[in-house]
Amino acid sequence: MLGEPRYALLAALAALGAFTLATWLPNWMLARDGIFSGSLPWGEKVSLLLALWGSIGTNFTPLAAASVIAGALLFGVTLALAVFVLRRRAARRRGIGAGAVGVLAGALGLGCAACGSAVALSALLAVFGLASLVPALPFHGAEVGILGVLLHLLAIRLLARDAAAPAVCKS
Repeated sequence: MLGEPRYALLAALAALGAFTLATWLPNWMLARDGIFSGSLPWGEKVSLLLALWGSIGTNFTPLAAASVIAGALLFGVTLALAVFVLRRRAARRRGIGAGAVGVLAGALGLGCAACGSAVALSALLAVFGLASLVPALPFHGAEVGILGVLLHLLAIRLLARDAAAPAVCKS
């Protein structure tokens, strides 16, 4: 499936988008100010945004960085595989649902490694009055990123099984 250029391109662009979101999220105010600054030339704006990718080495612990990189790559593969399966079969929801769960869990794990918070998870837990639980976790919310990676792997397995299945019903 990834041997087809369109699916490989989709996987690469989705992985790059997920990685970009994960590295820009802790610095969103800087990114916003840089983009909308009237005094910065376009070249400087692009340089600033590209430099924020380097925050993977400074804003993230090694475990969080590995989780972000793995999650972004697996997100790309999951999305490309889901599109492949959707195109090949009208609606096999089991595999697609697993892919959606992996994407959601990976997104909840995004956050600020500098202060040890999982921003999306903290916001969701705050709605239920449970935000104080994130610092109490052994890895301060990095567990959610690891769970996202594991769910992506499960989703890829289920989607790959669906992609390999014959296009006709077994009877």
